Amino acid sequence: MTTTPPGSGRSPLVAVAWWLGWCGLAGLVACGIVALLPADRVPTVLAEGRLTVVAMLALATSSLLGWGCVQLGQQRLRRSLGPTLGALLLAVLPLACAATTAILAAGWVPADALPRSAEIVLATRWYPPAVLAASLLAFLTWTTRPRTRIRLGRGLWFAALTVPYVVLVAVLALDVPVPWLQTARVETLDAIGGWSFAVQLALAYLVGDAAHSG
Repeated sequence: MTTTPPGSGRSPLVAVAWWLGWCGLAGLVACGIVALLPADRVPTVLAEGRLTVVAMLALATSSLLGWGCVQLGQQRLRRSLGPTLGALLLAVLPLACAATTAILAAGWVPADALPRSAEIVLATRWYPPAVLAASLLAFLTWTTRPRTRIRLGRGLWFAALTVPYVVLVAVLALDVPVPWLQTARVETLDAIGGWSFAVQLALAYLVGDAAHSG
């Protein structure tokens, strides 16, 4: 199986993210192996709850694999839609959704003061994830059938690599309850102290900006 996504060579940012993602995935596998060891054989550096922190950081880093795939899928969508429609659907509207969500969350404008407030809240919540899903689907469709021959194994391989990213989006952006991951996130932010704000910004970019980057 290939370890490089098709088209990544034309995007230096995606290429860097891809290799960082592989490092994160290797770290995640290593954490899984360590978790299976008896307590007295766990390395000291990973003892006393530090394994959870390292696993969470590895998961976040491995999600760069999926993030890169989404970026490449969005590039294909943009080319298919054309510059004007692509910019509107893939950039302007997701940014408008993000701005509206931030304004409502800050309480600057009460939600019930907006006309058709229920529809607006629903659209701002689900439109960006819908763009993300469409971008990922475009990428996986392309990798599965790059020309005329269907390559199902290749598509399944890349789909598996996007799992860490999909999990992060589900938990952080869509509030899907995953108790272990939510607890690990809190423990990680507490453990890294002064770096927690930067990490939260990075996570917000990964799960929120994928629908309106580029």
